[in-house]
Amino acid sequence: VAAKAVAGARKIDIYGSGYSYFTALDGKLKFTRLGLIADCYGDGHLQMAAASGLQRTDVAIGVSHSGSTKDVVDALTTAHKSRATTIAVTNFSPSPITRAADIVLLTASSETPLGGEVLTSRIAQLCVVDVLSVAVAIVIGESCLEHIRNAAEAVKGKRY
Repeated sequence: VAAKAVAGARKIDIYGSGYSYFTALDGKLKFTRLGLIADCYGDGHLQMAAASGLQRTDVAIGVSHSGSTKDVVDALTTAHKSRATTIAVTNFSPSPITRAADIVLLTASSETPLGGEVLTSRIAQLCVVDVLSVAVAIVIGESCLEHIRNAAEAVKGKRY
């Protein structure tokens, strides 16, 4: 269901704060290479501005390990009120972010306040986004191969 929503979206916004912002950025890169219009936001003000302008044909993805990151939850709630399809990537259900989500994609990682396990939560989030992007590519079908080739060709000149 999530892959079909993303593949059919006019626009995809991804929200994340702190370490989850890097997951949002990874999602933007993956979806853009598939030929989709995607953006990500790590700033709470930009998240809200972007979410308030979404439409029914758009998708908003909120990434929050705890499911309680206020800026991300508020942005996903605003996107939901804008009638966009909302997807939460979180480790905890129920949590505030799951109440704003039409679709919930759960990670499974343990983390302590000391921060040593931040790596495991990031890897879990990145895996979920990676699997989602592969599923989206399958939904799109062979037409996304041209976008992938074009993106690869476009960045070739960025290497020595």
